[in-house]
Amino acid sequence: MIISSRSMVPIRAVVEALDGTVSWEGSSQKITLTAQGNTVVMWIDKNEILVNGNRYYIDVAPTIVNGRTYVPLRFAAENLNTKVYWINSTREAVIIY
Repeated sequence: MIISSRSMVPIRAVVEALDGTVSWEGSSQKITLTAQGNTVVMWIDKNEILVNGNRYYIDVAPTIVNGRTYVPLRFAAENLNTKVYWINSTREAVIIY
């Protein structure tokens, strides 16, 4: 799905394909992604994130749509030591790890 010109993906499938883990803390709506030796912490509807303990801000916050958590693909994937390439002709994102 595209939100504010950003490709948003249901992050669990991406992280698990990287042999990583996703954890969810419902009370604080915190998402923790761990893969490729890195940890990314995000919160639903918040633009502040932590990457290996360092604070960053993203322009589109994670959101929940139909019970699934969507996050900006490029920022999440690149902070898990992968590369993301956009193929405009087919409108596909390719993740290399």
